[in-house]
Amino acid sequence: MPKAMPEALSRIADSGLIGPEDVLAIRRIVYGDGQISADEAAWLLDLNHSAREYGEEWRALFIEALTDYTVHQLAPQGYVSPENVDWLIARIIHDGVIASDTELELLINVLEKAISAPGELAVFALREVKALVLRRNRISEREVTLLRRVLYAAGGHEGIAITREEAEVLLDIDHMRGGSEDDPAWVDLFAKAILNHIMFASGFSPPTREEALRREAWLNDTSVDPGRFMKNMVVSLREIVNAYRAPDVMEDYVRQRTERQVAAESITDVEALWLAERLLRDGRLSLGEQALVEALRAEHPKLHPAINAALTRMG
Repeated sequence: MPKAMPEALSRIADSGLIGPEDVLAIRRIVYGDGQISADEAAWLLDLNHSAREYGEEWRALFIEALTDYTVHQLAPQGYVSPENVDWLIARIIHDGVIASDTELELLINVLEKAISAPGELAVFALREVKALVLRRNRISEREVTLLRRVLYAAGGHEGIAITREEAEVLLDIDHMRGGSEDDPAWVDLFAKAILNHIMFASGFSPPTREEALRREAWLNDTSVDPGRFMKNMVVSLREIVNAYRAPDVMEDYVRQRTERQVAAESITDVEALWLAERLLRDGRLSLGEQALVEALRAEHPKLHPAINAALTRMG
């Protein structure tokens, strides 16, 4: 370990400040030989935890270097292993929570840069954003952006559908909040994500996550018209449903997908019971849940009895 490392850690721990000149010196140390060692990665994490004040220069270096180490230098390159995930989470959790937005940004950046990462890393990142929402008591545009980035990145290069674990976190967030004062983009993201999960679990082949969760242009309409808002939301969700039925250039794939879709003409009993239980959790439908139910009703006019029973109980 270079002598400069413990000296810098001691100095920064005393002052609580990482200045631009410190960042230049740290960059020379960690990238001096072209790669970051385990000691250097641990040192960077200790520096970040010790610092009480730093600028964008440090934030950028910290995220870049730890992403390089986690994604590109721990074998196999580009693949975040369960061991890598355990190591990273253990090092950024302090007293049960992530200590700073910088460390949350690191988590999301690792997901975005990795070729593949275990699903628990995305779920962990979503739960950290949930904790952020709980502390701030509102789902702002920033939180929606963070959630969207995690969900996009978690799909990886295969663009797989929203998982049950991810859907559960999103439902928890909506249950915690789901208020009219939340950013409208949350309603859009929530409804599309849950619809994506249900359609996939029912046997449909999903479009990419980015296609399924894309942000609609109508959200930029700032006029106050709740009726139009819900109408646009439902239309948007119907378009997403159609994406599951879009033709494919590969004839065999189209035939196989059509067969799966025919076998999945309605929501399965398991999915219906799961959704009904969550709709009944607080006895009311949020805006996102309303849009989701209407989209399902448009797809299946005769909703599954379990969902109908839940809606009846809520009046």
